[in-house]
Amino acid sequence: MAVFGIAALAYVLIGLLQRVPLITPDEYTYAKVSQSLADGRGLSWRGAAEPFRAPLYLYVLAACWKTMSLAAGYTAAKALGAVLLCSVVVPTWIAARELLPARTALIACVLAVTGTWMTTSAALVTENLAMPLAAGALSVTFLATLRGSRRAGVAGLALAVGAVAARAQLAPLVGVIAASLLLDVAVAADRRGRLRTHAPAIAGAAALGAIGAGVLLVSGSSSMGTYSGLSGLRPSLGGFAGAAGRQWLALCVMVGIVPVVVALAGLPRAWRAAPDVRALYLVCAPATLVFVAQSGWYLAGIDASWSIQRYVEYPVPLLLVGMAALLDRALVSVRAILAAGAAVSLSLVALPEARRVIEERAAYGLQEIVGPHAWALTLGLALVAALALRRLGPPRAALAIAGLATLTLLAQSIAGWHWQIGLSRLFREQYPADIAWIDHHGDGPVARVFVYANSPLFDNAEFFSREVATVLRSPLHWRGRAIVGGSCEWSTSSDGALQADGACLGGIRRIWNDDPLVRMSFYGGRLLARDPKLGQLIAVGPRPRVRSLIVLPCNRPTPVLSPSGADFHMPSTVECTGSLVARLFLDAPGRLELVFRGGSADHAASLGSRTWMLRARRIARVALPVGPGATTTSISTDWATSAGAPQLLGAKLVSQAASADLL
Repeated sequence: MAVFGIAALAYVLIGLLQRVPLITPDEYTYAKVSQSLADGRGLSWRGAAEPFRAPLYLYVLAACWKTMSLAAGYTAAKALGAVLLCSVVVPTWIAARELLPARTALIACVLAVTGTWMTTSAALVTENLAMPLAAGALSVTFLATLRGSRRAGVAGLALAVGAVAARAQLAPLVGVIAASLLLDVAVAADRRGRLRTHAPAIAGAAALGAIGAGVLLVSGSSSMGTYSGLSGLRPSLGGFAGAAGRQWLALCVMVGIVPVVVALAGLPRAWRAAPDVRALYLVCAPATLVFVAQSGWYLAGIDASWSIQRYVEYPVPLLLVGMAALLDRALVSVRAILAAGAAVSLSLVALPEARRVIEERAAYGLQEIVGPHAWALTLGLALVAALALRRLGPPRAALAIAGLATLTLLAQSIAGWHWQIGLSRLFREQYPADIAWIDHHGDGPVARVFVYANSPLFDNAEFFSREVATVLRSPLHWRGRAIVGGSCEWSTSSDGALQADGACLGGIRRIWNDDPLVRMSFYGGRLLARDPKLGQLIAVGPRPRVRSLIVLPCNRPTPVLSPSGADFHMPSTVECTGSLVARLFLDAPGRLELVFRGGSADHAASLGSRTWMLRARRIARVALPVGPGATTTSISTDWATSAGAPQLLGAKLVSQAASADLL
């Protein structure tokens, strides 16, 4: 309990340093759907049903939003994630105490909350609940194989079902439980007696598998909910082998290499001379093989060239227990550990550079330590471990080698947390101090609309808002991430009336335009708030009608990430389009008046034969007539980047002795 308490407190405090979510779309989906649950709207997001088949985590998460603001709820949700994930020490302790004295068992528990898999404790992801449940299922199943316990086998299956309810990806865990028990039957001296012991759990696993297969046959891929696309994956054999290999390397790196080396080195002796440690292998080996194969099949199917360590983290606690037990029992020889180290080192020659740091935190951390030479580090660790075995007795050698693993895991984790916190801080700096800006200025349901670009700031702005009722997608070819959750396509009639599919605008009197290139105005509209990054909040009537769309010549800067995400920065300049466009819907002719403030040098704007000089650091006014109806005016601008470029300070429509602000 001391390890759990200290670790939970540490990760709760570290989680406070992460300012906004990072994992897209997972964190946003889980948060918004669980908020919908908390508000009594079921499993939905912006009115659209989300077909989750494993919603246990969402129901747990919903408690965080029930009675507090979303900003406070986010803090509570991160704290909850830390506590849940740190509870993995409980099944680790249960397994370790069967094989080790209390002091040595603590080593495995400490290691279980040290590695880069703990970086998800500050994220809103299903692994935070699924990991301890899966580890519990595997640890209790180990007790079943060790003691020949019927009750433990059934309990392991029950925990596996709970893990599947938290994360559907863990469905193969039911098969892992059955396979482990069948392997125990195969190696038992009294096979019939052991089969009778494990029969209820094996039969239960078979029944669950049959039910799942029957549901798939009857209802097809629709029964898979958010995983319905998996039924169409058809990876090639070569692609599967390569992806599975990358997942195996990810597991080796994630556990700090040493536990895998020790597990391979200790297998021969443990199998012959230590039936209790052999029972651990009977559970750990099938779990490792199944999750490596499953995730390899998925990654090959989507043609991913990177690994995802979260998908193979579930056997980690048992691997750590196995390392401690093998060393404590002196079941690892110097020759075996050198041979295993050489084999793992040879395989790590193929370790690719981290291509997605957010999913390959351990590989990234290792590369921060030794660059592309993970194989050399492995050889070095094996040599030091062999030296410790030769010079020290089993208890002291176990401590020394566990220390090697701890140092590796800590170095990886520090690098992973530094990257994660730094990136979240950069993202947070783009938002106003009031992260709940939408709710505090909208005062009612909001329809978010964009024209040319799905702003990268939208996800986190909506994350902290309860009032975004719908998203109106542009009918144009737009840039940015796909829209997740309920949305409708919008358009305008010839007179500017806003139109949308279905009932997306029903009862909504607030429009939020966050397109980084576009400023909108509406007939009868009233500007509620404006933010340089989050755009405009506009109150409209029951039938919103667009007056103008002003398309700016320059986008706003957004963070630039390297392809892997390892390096990131905020650029000082961005490219510009070379034009300022005014799309107007007018009932009568009028005059468009634009006000510019000159940049660091002289520039020019032109329309046809007319040219306006925009002198450096001086105010310039551009006025031109516009006709009635739907018109488009495109003014050419001669600046290619935003560096020192003129700024549009105002846009006004003057018509029939009245004027309207268009920005």
